[in-house]
Formats: sequence, structure tokens, C-alpha cells
Amino acid sequence: MKKDNNGFTLEKEIFQAGVWNGEKYTEKDLDDIVASFNELKVKRDVPLKLGHTDDQKILQREGLAAAGWVTALKKVGSKLIAKFENIPKQIKNLIEQKLYKNVSCELWFDYVDKNTGKKYPKILSAVALL
Repeated sequence: MKKDNNGFTLEKEIFQAGVWNGEKYTEKDLDDIVASFNELKVKRDVPLKLGHTDDQKILQREGLAAAGWVTALKKVGSKLIAKFENIPKQIKNLIEQKLYKNVSCELWFDYVDKNTGKKYPKILSAVALL
């Protein structure tokens, strides 16, 4: 992990083509997720979370809005690689101590941009540390 002015940065594989929770994801799906991320990143932030809960009580107790933010997304082969920035030191320490070893993507399906009306088949809504 590298330090930046607002915390730490990390690049990590977050997803790959295959069958997840009974749903098949192709490389085309990954291309669509990357494209939608790049189009929407100026309109909506994609947080790094602790687990899949919506309330994020642990982060709230620490006064943190998120455990970090996805600032870039790319497809490498059949995998998605995310760049996370602004990771607070306490979260960095938990990752380095291997208390959070895995990540899990949260995707929204058939997302419609309220401003443009454009529909996206799949967008990355969050990444959870597990």
C-alpha cells in the first residue's frame, strides 16, 4: 500500500468472469461494468465498505464515511482490478494484519441515470472487505 495525501492507496482484484451466486458473468459484462464506472464516476462515488451491511456502524463510530473509495477500474484478462484511494490508516492496518482478506463486489442491475435516463445493465455500487 502506498501513502498519499488523503490516506493510502491499493490496487486489488475485485471480480472475475464466471458464475457467482448462480448468475453467469461474461467478459462482456466486465467491459460493461468498467464502461459504466468510467461514465458515472463523476456523478457517484463507489465506497469500500467493511462487510455488506448498509449501516456501516463500525465506520460511523470512527467518524469515517467509507473505508476508502474506488477511483479507477480496469479489466485485465477476465478480471476486474480496482484502485482504492483515501484508505484511512486504521483500515490499512486491518488489511495488512489480514483481518480482512477477501473482497466482494456489490453490483446494481438495470441502473438508470436519473439525469440522462441512460440505462446501464450492471454498475459497481460498492466493494466490501470481508
